[in-house]
Amino acid sequence: MRLFSRKKKSETDSALPCAPPPVTLIAKEKRYARELFIALPEGSQAVTENAAETAPAFDHLLLTEPGSPSTGKYVLVAEENCRASESAVAFYSLLKDREEDVVLFPIRRSAHFRENPLLLNHVFDENISPFSFGCAVNISLYNKILKFSGDTVQPFSFAAASLGESCFFTEQAPFFRNAPARSADMQELTSLLGFFTECKASLNTERYRWAFDFICGRAIGAYAFLARQKDRAALRELDEFLRTENMAVRVAAMRRAPFRFIETLQKNNFENSLSALPGILCALQKDKNL
Repeated sequence: MRLFSRKKKSETDSALPCAPPPVTLIAKEKRYARELFIALPEGSQAVTENAAETAPAFDHLLLTEPGSPSTGKYVLVAEENCRASESAVAFYSLLKDREEDVVLFPIRRSAHFRENPLLLNHVFDENISPFSFGCAVNISLYNKILKFSGDTVQPFSFAAASLGESCFFTEQAPFFRNAPARSADMQELTSLLGFFTECKASLNTERYRWAFDFICGRAIGAYAFLARQKDRAALRELDEFLRTENMAVRVAAMRRAPFRFIETLQKNNFENSLSALPGILCALQKDKNL
C-alpha cells in the first residue's frame, strides 16, 4: 500500500495512538477527485488514482491509491459523474455521531426520502432503486462486502442494501450524481453476479428475491442498450455470459423483458427488428428513470 502525505510527524505525535480516519472516500473518477476531497474532515482517507500528484494539495488527508485497505469509520464510493455538494461538510460532521450500518443520502438533487426506517430491508422495494441513493457504509459492513466481492460492487448501494441491517436517512449529501444512470455493461453485470453468487446463501428470502430482481432488471437493460446500438457481437457475448454464469437470471430476463424482446432478438440471431423495437425502447426508458 502506498500512502502519500506531506505532513511531518513530531516525536510527540508518534507516541500518540493512531485513531482511525473518520471517513474513507473512494473517488472512481479522477477528474472530480480534488473537488470531492475538499470537504473531507482532517485525517480522512482519500482514495484516487495518482495519489502522489494529488497529495500536495491536501496536507490534512491520507491519500492512497486504489486497492489500499480502507480504514475510515465509514466508507463512501463516489462513482462516475459525482460532483461535490454544498452540504458535504454538514454530512461528514453528522457521521461522527452515527453508528448504523449504512447512512443513506440522495444521490440526485430531486430525490426525497420517506419516513426514516430502522431496518435497511424496509427501504428498497420494486419502486425504489439503489440508484436513487448514495451511501456511507460502516467499516465492519464494508469489510463484509469485500469478503464476498473482493472489490466495490457497482452500484455500491446495492451491496449495502443486500447485507446491511440498520440505516439512517439524511437529506444532506456529500455529493450528487451529475448524470442519469446508464444501462448496465458487462463490467457491472460481472460485478453484480459475482457478488450475488458469493453472498446469496446468506440472504433471507426477501433479500434474495430483491437482489435477484434488481440484477434481472439490469440484465434486461443491458440487452436493450446493446440492441439499440445494433452490436450483435456484444449481445451474443452477454447472452453467453448469462447462460454460463447464472441461467436463472437469463431465463427470468427473457420472460420479464417488455414484449419479450430478448426472445425476439435470440430467434433472429440478435439481428435488430421492428418487432423487437417497442420492448427495447420500453426497457431503455425504464433505465433512464433510475
